[in-house]
Order: sequence, then C-alpha cells, then structure tokens
Amino acid sequence: MMLINLWKRGFRNLTGVDYSEGAITLAKSLSEAEGTNEIVYLVGDLVDERGKSQCSCLRHHYKVCVDKGTYDAVSLMPEHCFKGREQYRDTIKSIMEPDGYFIITSCNWTKDQLLTFFGTDFLVHDEILYPTFQFGGKTGSKVTSLIMKLKS
Repeated sequence: MMLINLWKRGFRNLTGVDYSEGAITLAKSLSEAEGTNEIVYLVGDLVDERGKSQCSCLRHHYKVCVDKGTYDAVSLMPEHCFKGREQYRDTIKSIMEPDGYFIITSCNWTKDQLLTFFGTDFLVHDEILYPTFQFGGKTGSKVTSLIMKLKS
C-alpha cells in the first residue's frame, strides 16, 4: 500500500521488490484494483548473493530506497543471521544512487542499534519521530525510522 499511496501523491518510477512471489502477486492485484498499474513489482532476494543476476531491479540505482520491515524480517531469519544482514546492507549500498536516501523503519531495532550496524556505510540525514514511552527508567518508542545517506 505504501507504493500505491506514493503514486497517488504524484510520485512516479516506483518499484516494489519482495522475495516472495505471493507477496508480489498480491501487490500487483492491489495496485490494479487502485488503478496504479504503472508501479513495477518484481521478485528479488536482497540477501541472496546471486540476487543481481536473478533480478534486474537489483542492477538499477535508485534515488530513494525504502525499507518498511524487510530488515526486521531478515534479522529474524536464523538461516541468515549476521551474514544475511551484511548482505542486505551491501545490496542496499549497491542499488542506491550516490546522493540517494535510504529510509528504514524498524520495530525490532533501536536507533542506536541501527546506527551501529548501518553506520559503517551510512550517515543519518534525519529521523522520523514517534510518540515515546517510559519503562524501567528508559525512554523509547515502538518504532524507529531513520533517513540515511551513503558516506562519501
């Protein structure tokens, strides 16, 4: 729905990628029902080292890459563990335009944890703030969203 909403707000040249063919089929049918057939949906695995040869979308460069849960899902896959997270980060780096933006939203990782992992290659450009709560003397949020740029 995110790409559909972006399209309705005037954004074009949108591509959605998921490793699940079923998710892509669902996204295409939702897009068709909304009359947003210009959105491209492709099956591509961001943590498979062969991804670039298997999906043309991973050979393009994008001005904005948006993650709304993919990194969280990769992080929860025991077969991928840290190596999968590294491959994911490398894939994002390789498909971004040099002056592009990477927008990540996570409900599993804190800002500090995301910065520790992605900070090797990215700088924070901005943060989307959400309501906070206190527990055990700490203040936090249910969701973290960071807007990052590649380091020069």
